[in-house]
Amino acid sequence: MGRNPKAVGTYFMKHFNLLGRCIYRVFFRPGDAPIRWTRSRILAMTVWLPICLVLGVMHWICLLLDEILFPGYRRVEVREPLFIVGPPRSGTTFLHRVLSKDTERFAYFSFGEMVFTPSIVQRKIAGGIWWLDRLLGSPLRRGMQRVEKHWFEPYSHMHRVSLFEAEEDFVMLGYIAANHLLLVVFPFPDLFGTLWSFDRDVPKSDQQRIMRFYKRCLQRHLYYHGPGKIHLSKNPFFTPMIQSVRDEFPDAKFLCNIRDPYENVPSFLSIWKELYGGIGNAPDHYLARDFILEWVRDAYLYGGRKMKEFGPGTGQVVPYGPLVSQPRETVLDLYRSLGYEVSSAYLKILDDEAAQAREYRSRHNYGILEYGLTEADLYERFREVFDYYGFPPPDSASRGEAEAIPTGLDD
Repeated sequence: MGRNPKAVGTYFMKHFNLLGRCIYRVFFRPGDAPIRWTRSRILAMTVWLPICLVLGVMHWICLLLDEILFPGYRRVEVREPLFIVGPPRSGTTFLHRVLSKDTERFAYFSFGEMVFTPSIVQRKIAGGIWWLDRLLGSPLRRGMQRVEKHWFEPYSHMHRVSLFEAEEDFVMLGYIAANHLLLVVFPFPDLFGTLWSFDRDVPKSDQQRIMRFYKRCLQRHLYYHGPGKIHLSKNPFFTPMIQSVRDEFPDAKFLCNIRDPYENVPSFLSIWKELYGGIGNAPDHYLARDFILEWVRDAYLYGGRKMKEFGPGTGQVVPYGPLVSQPRETVLDLYRSLGYEVSSAYLKILDDEAAQAREYRSRHNYGILEYGLTEADLYERFREVFDYYGFPPPDSASRGEAEAIPTGLDD
């Protein structure tokens, strides 16, 4: 993020300038986008947005303090980070959380760290609070778990979220207005649409600026949690950014999850429908379906081709079926490919995860017809994906066999 505190100010100004433009367009030029002033939209713009802006200012002050109080974090090397990418709803969350339990090897961001303590200063303060909380029998932690259950449980059918568990660290890019999901709140493709085709359409200077900020986030994280660990990242939205990530971290390794489009596409469309439409955007706008279909198709192809280009040991495709039906064997194969040793403690964890995966059933229901698509339509749109990965077409005799793969662990 630069070599002195001035760089923090530059990022801060760019971030809030862009958000200011977005807020102006929402309130004063709503005709530029498919915005509807529903109850959810009003709540988002009058309650949650001000809260986020206040938190953002506080976080930037603490990031500036990091530059003054802990400048040594910039010397931390981010060695061989591991990135899990691929289309959303292809088992990336499942793989991420299984790997994150190898705590001797990996460091990762929890959701709470990203939302409340992105800086070293804040983590030092939080560390003292958690120490005191444990001393008193953890009343604060238990209280937060009750609150998060109340807030997050209604959305757990889509994606289980906890302040204390591993989460997608592209959340950190929200602090520089480079988070892909800003397109939900501010549906302006000219401002945020290029993030979804990052390597192709974002100017090189902006790519470097965004990745430099992200690297500083990882350096802060490892500075606090242990510089000897490998950073573990799971970000489906990093799939169009694979080359930019590799340019910033030349020794990075990648796992690209894939799943049969007949299961993956309607699953993600249902999530997007709840996110995009739920906040008050027109459900028939092209961003609501066609934009997502095109992006998912590109994610399949770009991710797979990059894994082939990088080669074994650096880039590897992870099929969904074997991952959820045989997680222990799949992870052990990945460890061999990546050159990792497996500890006896982690082997026990893998056994437990395999047992839980066999018992899990999703509460997330979806079907392809409700999105105005037939199996034939989807096949035509994704024919290149079917051919590239060898997925069975709709009229194939092996279609039923593919559908028999366990589908409970959607994300």
